[in-house]
Amino acid sequence: MTAADRPEFIPLEDIARMSADHAGIDVLALHAYNELQRAARTVTAALDRAAQQRGRRLSVGRNAVLWSVCRFPEAIGITPAEIAKALDVTRATVTGLLSGLEKDGLIERVRSEVDRRKTHIRPTARARASIASDWPEMSRDITRVLGELSHEEKTSLVAIMHKVCQGVGNLG
Repeated sequence: MTAADRPEFIPLEDIARMSADHAGIDVLALHAYNELQRAARTVTAALDRAAQQRGRRLSVGRNAVLWSVCRFPEAIGITPAEIAKALDVTRATVTGLLSGLEKDGLIERVRSEVDRRKTHIRPTARARASIASDWPEMSRDITRVLGELSHEEKTSLVAIMHKVCQGVGNLG
């Protein structure tokens, strides 16, 4: 069964029926949100399965954290709070991912010399080697996932996602 064959989380007709008595609810916006969520979960799960099948140790989440860590010079590092903010996830999520990366020898935790309460995360040489070997294959997987889209559709998708993120500011 492909993602397109899966039943909708909440069909558009059900959303319309549930929203009928409530002013100010955009039925199509709710439907779009459900489809956005479904697409994100489906793609992430598929990329994780592909990584596992090919023997790569980096899931989508671990890859994102490791990229965040590798962006900073080893001498400085990045804090778990900074990683959480950059990835827009909870500190608890980052802590769990960091524990696995540390266990695999991909990162090291170093106490800040300025503020001993802070821990900085630094990549190991093994992390850089892992990124160098896994990144091209994961990038090809992503390219295959989005391969059904034309250049114009990909450009539009990026613009739409930027607008969606801007809409978060409307929450207050």
